[in-house]
Amino acid sequence: MDLLRWDLVCFDIGDDRGRTRVGKRLLRHGNRVQESVFELALANPAEFERLKRDLRKLLEEEQELRFYRLC
Repeated sequence: MDLLRWDLVCFDIGDDRGRTRVGKRLLRHGNRVQESVFELALANPAEFERLKRDLRKLLEEEQELRFYRLC
């Protein structure tokens, strides 16, 4: 049985389009805690790294994502 990896993802994105795209992608993997804060439960570290890469491709240079591992 795989243990789930719990992470918190926060972002600061000024434009509606970017915020919506990132939010929709995160909702596929977890729950919205606040407007720009999501709690994710992922099955393995590779899935988490793939999600991080995919999300960063959606961002413009001044936009930022933060990832926090939960215990």
